[in-house]
Amino acid sequence: LIHISSFSQKYEDIIINVEKNDYEKAFTQLFRYQQGNPDFPNVYFQLGNISYHWAINSDPLTDIKQTEYYIHNTKLFYGLFLSKLEDNDREVRRNEKIYKTVPELKNIDKISNTEAIDFVGKRLINIDEFDKKIHSIANLFHNSVDKYNQALYIFLSIIEKYDNLNDIYLEQKSSILKSTSDLIINFDSAIFFFNKYRQAIDEY
Repeated sequence: LIHISSFSQKYEDIIINVEKNDYEKAFTQLFRYQQGNPDFPNVYFQLGNISYHWAINSDPLTDIKQTEYYIHNTKLFYGLFLSKLEDNDREVRRNEKIYKTVPELKNIDKISNTEAIDFVGKRLINIDEFDKKIHSIANLFHNSVDKYNQALYIFLSIIEKYDNLNDIYLEQKSSILKSTSDLIINFDSAIFFFNKYRQAIDEY
């Protein structure tokens, strides 16, 4: 574990919790620390890192709202970090030890604002791609369900009106022809979207 001689014991303890992957505790501590130190860039860097970790390790297929919340926080905290860094061109070089809590920066001898900005920039690109991917998957699933429900509604309407298949054949009205055509189209669409959804899941 690193030692941060230039910071209070309070912040050093927070960084230790980050390094121990005790993210729940560290996030709460960082958030409270930020309230008393709103211009300190590293606190937003750490909050962004934790939010990013939670986002990419969440399960958007069962709780997409939770994943969206983590994605939003990732973009928010990284954005605040970049904003705070603009007025402090030696921030990372001066406090490089507390920026080496991520593997991508840990082995760099002397890191500066440039390396930290590049790191955050790549993560923001990754989180944008992740955001688009999970919403694409969700849309395919919802489209499949929507088309299936429409097909089911038409089917139930038909069997409610007609006692058996012979009655349908005998009637041959334009209305029943349209209903059966709509039923086929919606059911085929449901299968199409569901297969696309399964393919997207396999590639996820």
